[in-house]
Amino acid sequence: MKKRLAFCFLFIVFSFNSYAIRLVNALEKFELNELKIYSTTYKNSCGWVAEIVDKNNSIHSLRVGRFIGKNVGKVTKIEENKIYIKEIIQNKAGDWVEQNIIFDTVYNHPKNISN
Repeated sequence: MKKRLAFCFLFIVFSFNSYAIRLVNALEKFELNELKIYSTTYKNSCGWVAEIVDKNNSIHSLRVGRFIGKNVGKVTKIEENKIYIKEIIQNKAGDWVEQNIIFDTVYNHPKNISN
């Protein structure tokens, strides 16, 4: 009985840790206002892809589902001139809330579109 419980415990801990760990990409090291859209292009194999320039003038490729910015921003949609991002931020009351951001090539800076 003891061996079985120990095995279950180790399996749960291992499963949780492997799920919780992910590699942080280069675009997560910058605030959104430090980034600019260089271009968006449609590729048949993977849909829309955006090229992003950071404050060091390095260009990064971005696809739907990737993370961007310091507030755990996840790209939800890319269109011809826009990138839609969902961030998790802490409000003044201390609660964690989702915030929808739109990155537009016209203004080339992030804009909050949440209610």
